[in-house]
Amino acid sequence: MPEPFITKLTETQMKKVLQPIEGFIWLLIITLLAVVLLLPVSNPERYALFGLFLLSGGYIYFYFHRLIPDSQSDSLLFHLTTIFSVFLIAGFHYLLGPYNLHVDKFYLLVIIFIGIFGSWEWVLPVFVLTGGVNYIINTFLWDHTSTFYVFNQLFEITSLGIAGLVGIFLSRTVQMQHDTTMRQNKSLRLLVENNTFLSPRAPLMESLPTFARLITEGLPTTTCRITLLNEKNNQLIDYGVYPLRYLEGINKELGGEYQLEKLPKHREALEKQEIIVLDQDLPQDTLTDFERKAIFWEDVRTACIVPILLEGKALGLISIGEARSLDREPFDQVRMNLLATLTNQIAATINTSYLHRDLENQAQRMTVLYEVGQAISRTIEIDDLLGLIHQQLKKVLPSDAYFVALYRPEEHQLDLRMLIDKGKRFPPRRTDADQGISSWIVKHKKPLLIQNLADEIEDLGVDPIQVGENEITRSWMGVPLLHEDEFIGLIAVASYRSQVFNHDDLALLEQIARQAALSISNAHHHQEVEEQARKDSLTEVLNHGTFISCLEKEAEQALQAGTPLSLIMLDIDFFKRYNDSYGHVIGDQVLKLTVKAIESHIKGSDLVGRWGGEEFGIALPGATSTQALQVAERIRETLTELPLVDTDGKPIPKPTVSQGIAALLEHTQDIHELIIIADRALYKAKETGRDQIQTA
Repeated sequence: MPEPFITKLTETQMKKVLQPIEGFIWLLIITLLAVVLLLPVSNPERYALFGLFLLSGGYIYFYFHRLIPDSQSDSLLFHLTTIFSVFLIAGFHYLLGPYNLHVDKFYLLVIIFIGIFGSWEWVLPVFVLTGGVNYIINTFLWDHTSTFYVFNQLFEITSLGIAGLVGIFLSRTVQMQHDTTMRQNKSLRLLVENNTFLSPRAPLMESLPTFARLITEGLPTTTCRITLLNEKNNQLIDYGVYPLRYLEGINKELGGEYQLEKLPKHREALEKQEIIVLDQDLPQDTLTDFERKAIFWEDVRTACIVPILLEGKALGLISIGEARSLDREPFDQVRMNLLATLTNQIAATINTSYLHRDLENQAQRMTVLYEVGQAISRTIEIDDLLGLIHQQLKKVLPSDAYFVALYRPEEHQLDLRMLIDKGKRFPPRRTDADQGISSWIVKHKKPLLIQNLADEIEDLGVDPIQVGENEITRSWMGVPLLHEDEFIGLIAVASYRSQVFNHDDLALLEQIARQAALSISNAHHHQEVEEQARKDSLTEVLNHGTFISCLEKEAEQALQAGTPLSLIMLDIDFFKRYNDSYGHVIGDQVLKLTVKAIESHIKGSDLVGRWGGEEFGIALPGATSTQALQVAERIRETLTELPLVDTDGKPIPKPTVSQGIAALLEHTQDIHELIIIADRALYKAKETGRDQIQTA
């Protein structure tokens, strides 16, 4: 039933209502006092009347300034005090009745007051009380027993009843109008506040929690949770939750993901695109345990699920939970209309936020593509280029891991030139091109997007391998590096969360890969040209200038570390005879076979250079002159076993070599002097009969 109208008013509104009523009552009392002063009453009656006036004045002040403002907190006292006013009027009625002053009409005011400011249950008792008091005074105390007077009493009592009903009707009408106005103002304020707080530029994780709070406080209700659909429309993601009070077990963390298949009532609201109201007391409306605990809380009594729609497309849901029963807090049409308006407002804001986000992402991605293009045009070193691409990708792709693998067709391997996982860079390594997720791209030469590896791995037909951190990847995206239809490698990013990448991300990675492939191809070509410039064109060992430069660097490091470095100067004996007797083709073959013999007995860190003509230099970092002598002996022996035939296939004499050895620290500490000493040892070997090895 409706509450008393007075309990709905604010303090300011209450004063505006009570002041004119109080003024009217005081005017009646003063007028009555003036009339009494003119009446020929006896002294005892006069004293009694003055006592009643004093009592009435105190009562009126207490009634309007203390009792009515506090009636909401102590309604029983209000009603009992109102009954007291009946007996106060009865006192005036008894004393002034013989003077034809109809004070009994004041009973009408009591009935109206109790109807307006009290509750409806008290109207009938007060009506019976006033009628009874009036009848007793008139009939028994004054002995008015005539038929006319009896009918007059019945008329007065009936008038009092009608007055009470009119008072009830007026109070309830005013109350309903007031309630309607208050609800409209409250709804309007909620809409205005919501519009103020929601900004398309603000992240939804910041604005939607505020919106959840406004709904919870504005309806009001116990909780409000806002969830939005993911791109595949199979999950709901928490964007805002607000409980009006402490609730044990309620999930208040944002960003949580819920599979839609586990939320049947929420899925129903999305499919029907209708508001669903659920009463936990009705079996057909009962939420599942997961749905109740995940979205609401254990003891929720009433739930309202509102789909957020925009032009027929579902964006998410507003889930409202109520701790009170549906009877106490009904989701009536007014509430439904307000929620519909609010969801339209938030749907427009979400859509605008999505559009704004997409425009920002697009602008940022265009910037990244431009920066990558600029970096590629400025960089010819592959490792520098791959690092620059990683720095740009971090700005737009939320990945945990990034790697670039270059394909080595001769070994059918992938060379992981750059691998960064959780901010840590791992050393380069090689893997079999038929292993891991990357093998799918090697085989198909197409982009690959994996949004949840656990769900998609069987369809791919590949076995993942562990690279980087010891943790299982859930999202993975890779694109091939193709240059003129030639597969030269791949770029991939990964995350330890599912559903991280989408097709727009894949398109961006493809665009970057196209630029990177061209740059990597150019870098390879540049490296090949640079490498050729460093090498002798015939024998493919270091040319004279490059050998001297590398030898100087190795010597500087050896002197700083105090480690040995040996130099072998090697010359092919009587090389001119091969050119003169068998032609330059055979001469070139002798040079190549000599280099092959040298390289078969040195390490990858050693240096071989063509000094000039048929003379070669061999630098052995870390080797003493004794160790260098052993290397020289093995080279000489290998040359005697090499197959050598002329253009007709006939065997010809095997080449012999003369070698001179000098060692840094052992013979000198100057690199240029080291070369001179080794060269002198070489000429000494030639002077002593060739096919000799001489140590300085």
